[in-house]
Amino acid sequence: MLSKSDKRNTRIDFSKIKGSLPESIADGHPPGMNNVTVALSAPKSHTITKRKAESLRRDHDARPSKRVLTSSGGGVDATTGLRDLTIPKAVEAGVRSREYIATKRESPWKSFEEKYELKLDGFVTIATRKAQPRGIVIIKRFTGPDAANKMQMLQKIRHDSFLHALECFSFENHLHVVFEHVPTTLAQIAVSPVYLTERELAAIIGQILHGLEYLASNGFEHGSLKCCTVLINAKGQIKITGQECCKSSSGTSSRDVKALGYITMALMQKYCKNDGPIGVENLDRWPSDSNAVDFLSMTTSTTSIKELLKHPLLKCAWEEEDLGWIVELTVISVNRGFKYPQ
Repeated sequence: MLSKSDKRNTRIDFSKIKGSLPESIADGHPPGMNNVTVALSAPKSHTITKRKAESLRRDHDARPSKRVLTSSGGGVDATTGLRDLTIPKAVEAGVRSREYIATKRESPWKSFEEKYELKLDGFVTIATRKAQPRGIVIIKRFTGPDAANKMQMLQKIRHDSFLHALECFSFENHLHVVFEHVPTTLAQIAVSPVYLTERELAAIIGQILHGLEYLASNGFEHGSLKCCTVLINAKGQIKITGQECCKSSSGTSSRDVKALGYITMALMQKYCKNDGPIGVENLDRWPSDSNAVDFLSMTTSTTSIKELLKHPLLKCAWEEEDLGWIVELTVISVNRGFKYPQ
């Protein structure tokens, strides 16, 4: 029969059984833990409660504190007319809190280094970040009395089909807005060596329509849509730019539908124009009874984005990834307008 002292503790020396344990336990145990004592008969309730309390305290101390996003209290920048918004006021103005673009009162060139200018609809600055995470960005400069309105519109229009605004700087009477880097436009795709298939055409048009549907559902119209304001990245994802100039719609999307007709014609005909009759000349490549020609014709007879989305052209199994190779070939084959400081 065992004595009380024999029942109280069992001592296990891990150094004696090293060969039967993983190295991480046998060799990597913390200092002072060569011997582990397991209590068999001692009361455990108090010890467990205490350990849990200590664990909870450690977890609470280690948990990162929540950031509270605010700005400087609703003042107005005297140079730009841009009103500071706290997150609650931004939400009241129709901006989702997680998508709020903060404005910094400093030069953007503290954080970015200007590399060159690239022509999209107009010239924009291509720059790189000076600190991690490094990368290339597009920077647009807004000035004048409508700069604040443009920034407010950027806050409101947040959708995957639009070029994503990352941050904003207010400096020397200008607003400098930083965007994701997407340097290729449909104007380059149109004049590239590639003749699109109906499926590839649908992949471009379908993405544009999803962006326009988002605008229409929120009471807006782009108003200045054209090949050079529609960008496409290396993954084949369409990014509409110029959304800072969107206007409230009158209940229809007539201007955007008409502009989409010209974009579609440019992609089919291989040249861009923004006026004149809409149609195709090469009926060998685009037969008159094809879905593409019928869609093009429909842009002249409807003002409804939803009706265009129902067209048979967009019912094929198109994917963004179908366009990646076209973007790559366009980048290496089409000349671009740019300015590089000598």
